[in-house]
Amino acid sequence: MMATSIARQLCAGSLGFGLCIAGVTGNADDINQDEVLELRRSGAVVPFQAILQSVNSRYPGAQILEVELEEDGGHYIYEIDIVVADGSVRELEINAGDGHIVEDELED
Repeated sequence: MMATSIARQLCAGSLGFGLCIAGVTGNADDINQDEVLELRRSGAVVPFQAILQSVNSRYPGAQILEVELEEDGGHYIYEIDIVVADGSVRELEINAGDGHIVEDELED
């Protein structure tokens, strides 16, 4: 599977508060900010706020650890690692085109 990804380390108290970007992967195939903006403008991806609302609905008060936007075969998927209320870490895969959660796994 050939995927293009952009990884952001985000820090926040909870999903509803401001996020700070702490790092970006150095892959030459990363989706840059201009490309993400164009994807949003074209409607290929929903606003990230909608993604956060979907996560917050399932896991109220969760904290984001990492977000990756990947493209595979013309489909965009957010991979989001979060810490939930019980302290466990979960990895969510979310369809960036419509915001629904495709996969939800407990991280080891």
